Amino acid sequence: SIAYWTYTSAQQVFPSTATSWCLPGGWQKPSDNDTLKVANSSWAVENWEITHTDLAFGADYGIQNNKRIIVTGYMYNQLLDYDPTSLEMSLKQRTLNSSGQVNYEDFLLHFKVDTEFIVPSSKVYLSSWTSLRGVPWIFGWTNSPDHAGFSVYYSAPWKIFPWGAASGGGAAFVASFEKFDSITLTIGAVSNVAGYIILEYISSYAKNNRREASSMCATCWTRLNLLEDSTKNMSFVGTGTIRWKPPTNWLIATMNDGTGRSYGGGQFFGNPLVSVGGVVFAIRIRWVSTAGSTGPRLDSLTQRQWIRFSVPDGTRQVVPGWDPANDRDGDGYVDDTELASLVNPAATARMRHESRAFTIGQMWSQRSSGCRTNVWDPNIATYISEYISKDWAQRGLQGAYNDDLMKMLGPDEFPIDSGGLLAEYNGNVNSSVVSTAYQVGFANILAAIALKSKSKFIAGNISGVNLFGTVALRSLLAVLTFFLREQYLTAGIGLTGYFGVQKMWDTFAYAAIG
Repeated sequence: SIAYWTYTSAQQVFPSTATSWCLPGGWQKPSDNDTLKVANSSWAVENWEITHTDLAFGADYGIQNNKRIIVTGYMYNQLLDYDPTSLEMSLKQRTLNSSGQVNYEDFLLHFKVDTEFIVPSSKVYLSSWTSLRGVPWIFGWTNSPDHAGFSVYYSAPWKIFPWGAASGGGAAFVASFEKFDSITLTIGAVSNVAGYIILEYISSYAKNNRREASSMCATCWTRLNLLEDSTKNMSFVGTGTIRWKPPTNWLIATMNDGTGRSYGGGQFFGNPLVSVGGVVFAIRIRWVSTAGSTGPRLDSLTQRQWIRFSVPDGTRQVVPGWDPANDRDGDGYVDDTELASLVNPAATARMRHESRAFTIGQMWSQRSSGCRTNVWDPNIATYISEYISKDWAQRGLQGAYNDDLMKMLGPDEFPIDSGGLLAEYNGNVNSSVVSTAYQVGFANILAAIALKSKSKFIAGNISGVNLFGTVALRSLLAVLTFFLREQYLTAGIGLTGYFGVQKMWDTFAYAAIG
């Protein structure tokens, strides 16, 4: 990568890089004798980095060391994840405290109609460990009502007995960042099983002001009215589904008081966000024994996978569109009756969040669940900039670079065969007009971050893109103070060839405008 920036700092110990490190980390003790004379531990290697550079991109040496040089972090503001990070959790908690004035779901783009993606076979595995494929964000079980809980950390078949402590108040829990309407269970053994199950949801919470993040602690669980239970109270070996209509009074809340204690603080199942008061839509599954049994063996549990595979190998996938007209009673859920006679058959999402503009086939890993940010929402720039400014201050960062800056909308990011109409903007996700408007809106978010943080270091990884090319791209140029150009220079690139250094006139133009 090559970085350009317009800030001059005092050069450190000679020889200094006089430029920057990019994405440092993973420090290890050297293994060769000559290097050991310079740095004889992993910390010595890290400290050498700090003292021999002026600027580090995408770094985090700890708050005190970050203040020794100019350290900029990493951001990816064009995506919000379905399975949340601290960013999404903070944004949603703030909207919940807005007295209904701001809706978190408005921070995301949505498809108006069912949209089919063409996915290379080598990328079908992406998102396979997320809610997009029916894998619960949190599944775990407890030994007692105040136990923090155990979580499953390996692939199915699990072969666990989550109701082994049911007589002492233990239970199983499924939790998601959004409402869901079913679970599918595979029961591996039912010997000495006599009893039945009760599913419950959070219907009330109490304010807990000990910590700001823990202001909505679950206090009341109400029994779900089930539409279907093909597991027959988990009474046979095999796979079955339990379905319900999401109650309108199902509340998102925290199950933990923010202490993170193993006993006495409530449930968090090892999840760091929930341990400090992160909120979830949770279902509690209790086993009621009628003959002293400990419940069946559970081998797997999944949620409904609403992103459909059009073909068995997953190389074509459909994100359902949302049309509020299909939700005729206006309760936020297209129930079985409404689904059987849709007002708009071209939009089959049962809940609005299912229609988010997910970047199917274009994510990073099995745990990626990103959706495009709605840059046109009137509150998004304020909410994101306030979160980022606070985060930088807490970590001792002086700015950040937005990676993959040009990955926004368009056919490279949304390789679709049909559909693609957006609810938030009049046009198709692959329209050049919509893409241009999105670039301008995204520049407004970066400008808000710069204004709120007062940072001189708002950067973007633009690779080989020339930002002088269009009016929309120049709007990004106006708010960025330096650039990373990943995969821009290679060995043997030459001076004059098709992409020779002398033809990279924009590089010199960036330097000229300071």
